[in-house]
Amino acid sequence: MKKKVKGITVFRQDVEEVKIKLKMDAVISLAVIEHVKNPLFFLKKLKKLTRRNGKIIIMTLNEDSLIYQIARRLKLFGVGFAFERLYQSHHLNHFSRLSLRKT
Repeated sequence: MKKKVKGITVFRQDVEEVKIKLKMDAVISLAVIEHVKNPLFFLKKLKKLTRRNGKIIIMTLNEDSLIYQIARRLKLFGVGFAFERLYQSHHLNHFSRLSLRKT
Protein backbone atom coordinates (compact mmCIF):
# COMPACT_ATOMS: atom_id res chain seq x y z
CA MET A 1 0.00 0.00 0.00
CA LYS A 2 1.41 3.39 -1.01
CA LYS A 3 0.37 6.53 0.83
CA LYS A 4 1.60 10.14 0.69
CA VAL A 5 1.86 11.92 4.06
CA LYS A 6 3.15 15.53 4.18
CA GLY A 7 5.68 15.04 1.38
CA ILE A 8 6.70 11.58 2.55
CA THR A 9 5.77 8.48 0.60
CA VAL A 10 4.93 5.60 2.91
CA PHE A 11 4.88 1.99 1.72
CA ARG A 12 3.37 -0.69 3.94
CA GLN A 13 4.20 -4.06 2.44
CA ASP A 14 5.83 -7.35 3.22
CA VAL A 15 9.46 -6.51 2.49
CA GLU A 16 10.18 -10.08 1.41
CA GLU A 17 7.65 -9.71 -1.41
CA VAL A 18 8.08 -6.01 -2.21
CA LYS A 19 8.52 -5.03 -5.84
CA ILE A 20 9.42 -1.35 -5.49
CA LYS A 21 12.05 -0.05 -7.89
CA LEU A 22 12.52 3.27 -6.07
CA LYS A 23 15.47 3.81 -3.77
CA MET A 24 14.50 5.35 -0.43
CA ASP A 25 16.32 7.93 1.70
CA ALA A 26 15.23 5.99 4.78
CA VAL A 27 13.71 2.59 5.41
CA ILE A 28 12.16 2.02 8.81
CA SER A 29 11.26 -1.35 10.29
CA LEU A 30 9.36 -1.31 13.59
CA ALA A 31 9.10 -4.57 15.56
CA VAL A 32 9.41 -6.79 12.48
CA ILE A 33 12.85 -8.41 12.41
CA GLU A 34 12.07 -10.62 15.40
CA HIS A 35 9.23 -12.19 13.38
CA VAL A 36 11.04 -13.03 10.11
CA LYS A 37 12.41 -16.49 9.35
CA ASN A 38 15.59 -15.21 7.71
CA PRO A 39 16.90 -11.96 9.22
CA LEU A 40 19.86 -11.76 6.81
CA PHE A 41 17.58 -11.95 3.78
CA PHE A 42 15.31 -9.36 5.40
CA LEU A 43 18.24 -6.97 5.94
CA LYS A 44 19.48 -7.47 2.36
CA LYS A 45 16.02 -6.55 1.08
CA LEU A 46 16.01 -3.40 3.23
CA LYS A 47 19.43 -2.48 1.87
CA LYS A 48 18.22 -2.91 -1.73
CA LEU A 49 15.43 -0.43 -1.00
CA THR A 50 17.81 2.16 0.44
CA ARG A 51 19.84 4.76 -1.44
CA ARG A 52 23.62 4.63 -1.19
CA ASN A 53 23.83 7.11 1.72
CA GLY A 54 20.37 6.32 3.04
CA LYS A 55 19.47 5.15 6.52
CA ILE A 56 17.99 1.87 7.70
CA ILE A 57 16.29 2.16 11.07
CA ILE A 58 15.31 -1.03 12.87
CA MET A 59 13.42 -1.20 16.15
CA THR A 60 13.16 -4.47 18.02
CA LEU A 61 13.13 -5.67 21.60
CA ASN A 62 16.54 -5.82 23.28
CA GLU A 63 17.18 -9.26 24.76
CA ASP A 64 19.73 -7.70 27.12
CA SER A 65 17.18 -5.22 28.46
CA LEU A 66 15.94 -5.09 32.02
CA ILE A 67 12.54 -6.52 31.06
CA TYR A 68 14.16 -9.67 29.61
CA GLN A 69 16.44 -10.03 32.63
CA ILE A 70 13.50 -9.75 35.03
CA ALA A 71 11.42 -12.20 32.98
CA ARG A 72 14.23 -14.79 33.02
CA ARG A 73 14.72 -14.42 36.78
CA LEU A 74 11.00 -14.61 37.54
CA LYS A 75 10.80 -17.82 35.49
CA LEU A 76 13.41 -19.37 37.81
CA PHE A 77 10.95 -18.77 40.66
CA GLY A 78 8.00 -20.26 38.80
CA VAL A 79 6.53 -16.99 37.55
CA GLY A 80 6.64 -17.49 33.80
CA PHE A 81 4.06 -15.13 32.30
CA ALA A 82 6.53 -12.40 31.29
CA PHE A 83 9.05 -14.92 29.94
CA GLU A 84 6.36 -16.73 27.96
CA ARG A 85 5.13 -13.45 26.51
CA LEU A 86 8.61 -12.37 25.38
CA TYR A 87 9.50 -15.79 24.00
CA GLN A 88 6.19 -16.53 22.26
CA SER A 89 6.54 -18.72 19.19
CA HIS A 90 5.89 -15.83 16.79
CA HIS A 91 9.13 -14.22 18.02
CA LEU A 92 11.50 -16.25 15.87
CA ASN A 93 14.56 -14.14 16.71
CA HIS A 94 15.81 -12.30 19.78
CA PHE A 95 18.45 -9.62 19.47
CA SER A 96 20.70 -7.62 21.73
CA ARG A 97 22.30 -4.43 20.43
CA LEU A 98 25.47 -6.38 19.73
CA SER A 99 23.83 -9.31 17.97
CA LEU A 100 21.72 -7.00 15.80
CA ARG A 101 24.86 -5.12 14.71
CA LYS A 102 26.54 -8.43 13.84
CA THR A 103 23.55 -9.51 11.74
